[in-house]
Amino acid sequence: MAVFTSIYPVHTYEVDPVGKATFPAIFGFLQDSVAEHATKIGYGLDDLRENANMWVLSRFLYRSKRVPLWRETLRIDTWPSGTERIFALRDWLVTNEAGEEVGIGTSSWVVVDIEKRTPVRVERIADRMDMIVDRHLFDRSAAKVAPFEHGDPSFRAKASFADMDLNEHVNSTRYVEWMFEGLPSGFREQGNELVEIEINFNGESLPGDELLVFTQRETGENLGFLHGVTKSDGTVVCRARTQWRPAVR
Repeated sequence: MAVFTSIYPVHTYEVDPVGKATFPAIFGFLQDSVAEHATKIGYGLDDLRENANMWVLSRFLYRSKRVPLWRETLRIDTWPSGTERIFALRDWLVTNEAGEEVGIGTSSWVVVDIEKRTPVRVERIADRMDMIVDRHLFDRSAAKVAPFEHGDPSFRAKASFADMDLNEHVNSTRYVEWMFEGLPSGFREQGNELVEIEINFNGESLPGDELLVFTQRETGENLGFLHGVTKSDGTVVCRARTQWRPAVR
C-alpha cells in the first residue's frame, strides 16, 4: 500500500454555477485521501494522538491541468514522498475515469505537539515512515510565500464552530474559500480558472477570531495574485499565491 488510491465522485454541492468542481472541494478530496492513507499505514490521527501529537499541513502546491466537472469521478493516488528538515512530504496524482490527468500536488506536513503547539522532529516518528515512495511530481517542494505589501482588506471573516476541524482549529479549506472571496469583484464569475496555487499555513485560528483577507495582483503578464490572511492583531495565519487561466471569450 505504498501508493494509496481513493475514488471521489464530483457531487452537485461541490461545483460552481456552471458545473465545474470548486477548488476547495478538490482540496478537501486531497486531504481526505491523506487521512485515509495515513490511518491505514499506522500514522494517522488516532496513532499520533497516542503520543499527544497531530499532523498539520504547513505548505501546499497544486497544479491543475483541467477543472473536473459535475458527475465526473476522480481517482486520487497519494504517497509519502520523503522528508525534508522538520517536514514529511506527500504527493498526489489526480486523474479521471478515462485516466486523463486532472492535476498534481505536493505538500509538506509537520508533526505538532498538541499541548505545546510546537513542531516535533520527523525523526521521532521515523519507525512509522517506512512507506516512503521516491517519486516526485514536481522538481521542488512547496516553497515559502514571501510577505507582500497590501492595502485595505479585500474580505473579512469571523471564525466559528462550523469552520473547525478534528484538530480543533479552522480547517485549511476555509482559508482558501475566504482568499477566493477576496478576489476582485466578478473575477471568478467571468470564468477564469485556477491553474496553480501555493499556500503556506503559518498559524491557526479559533472560533471568535476576526480574520482579514488581503489580495494583491502580481506584476507581469501572468494572471496571478498574492493572498494573505491575518488575525485582527496582525498575526499571519496563511499566505498564498495563485495563477489563473483567463476565461475564453
